[in-house]
Amino acid sequence: MFDRIFVPLEGSSDSESVLTWLRSWDLNDAKFTLFHCIPTPPSKDDVPPPARFETPDQAREYLDGVARTISRPSEVLVRTGSPGERIVTAALQADAGLVVLGVAGDYGSPRPLGKAAAMVVKTCPQPVVVVKTPVRASRRRIRRILAPLDASCRGDENMDVLRDVARDLRAEIILLHVGSGDPEETGSTYSDVQLNLIRQVWGFLKEGIAARTIMTKGSVVEEILTHEQSLDVDLVAIPKEIRPGLLNWTPIVDRCERAVLLYEPREAAPAFAPTTSRATAVRI
Repeated sequence: MFDRIFVPLEGSSDSESVLTWLRSWDLNDAKFTLFHCIPTPPSKDDVPPPARFETPDQAREYLDGVARTISRPSEVLVRTGSPGERIVTAALQADAGLVVLGVAGDYGSPRPLGKAAAMVVKTCPQPVVVVKTPVRASRRRIRRILAPLDASCRGDENMDVLRDVARDLRAEIILLHVGSGDPEETGSTYSDVQLNLIRQVWGFLKEGIAARTIMTKGSVVEEILTHEQSLDVDLVAIPKEIRPGLLNWTPIVDRCERAVLLYEPREAAPAFAPTTSRATAVRI
């Protein structure tokens, strides 16, 4: 999944700090595609947006210099036009498995996405990681991934993307189910969700992926913010599909201190088959 990682850079040392962070992932076989877009106005009557570089050659020279500082295979791409649109199309043309977006923001304060970043997150079919820049120096790899599920989730949703991410990063998956706190949310519904989550964890464990589940109630966003800190996770992974009753990723991206992985869930949910294997303790 992470054979090719697409990294847009806007020309600052803050944006380049994403590359230092990615080195800690220990993805020795991954190829980086470094990208820069020189923005152009939507129409000839509009004022040109500010640009770091005046020509594509200047931008390419900058990216070539950055590429020489990273000890892994890399290529550089430069485009002109709308940054959000060009990032998506270039990432698809490069056959990227992951797009990593650095978003400027102070730690401890919200980081609303800009227009270009929001377009990438909403329209790119590939998984997108949003991380605050400058990224704090870290020598540890991604160890724990928090995967929140809200009250609308049954616990048997398709988690193939999470499985692929955890396998590539050799990370633990923590499924956090946040119930609504509604007194009616008891009995068979709660038990069914609990059983499905145990089955999900068992499925991860059978594939050699560390996993556990936590069930709590309250505000989804507040519970995520609390657990990302208390569990010392490295990544928060949520589906970016927005429909009534589903987890809304926008306030989570705005307020999470950790990097956020946004992905398109795959369609078919796995069918859980009864197992005759000996019982295994799964923490709830």
